[in-house]
Amino acid sequence: MGKKNWLALLLFAIVVAVVPRILGDSYYISVLVFVGIYSIVTIGLSLLMGYAGQISLGHAAFFGIGAYTSGLLTTRCALSGWVALPAAIALAGLLAFLMGGPTLRLTGHYLA
Repeated sequence: MGKKNWLALLLFAIVVAVVPRILGDSYYISVLVFVGIYSIVTIGLSLLMGYAGQISLGHAAFFGIGAYTSGLLTTRCALSGWVALPAAIALAGLLAFLMGGPTLRLTGHYLA
């Protein structure tokens, strides 16, 4: 990683550390969290659709599975969000792994 990249990463870390202190209001912080989450999803989808030219319906499905799992664990099971987050990631990853194996064996063009 070059010097420019380290400087950009350091600047980003400083902004992330300082902005919540400046804003203070939990509403604005939650809006910034949602912006960050949707930005990560958008970057992944942009890489797949923009550069590879492939249509992806899996992004929305696995994003929804993770969000639904996290929501259920925090509301119904009264777990902390820090406990629900790895569980949601693990469940979405497990389902992706189980669906990915048979999908990789397919040949030809499929859109289902």
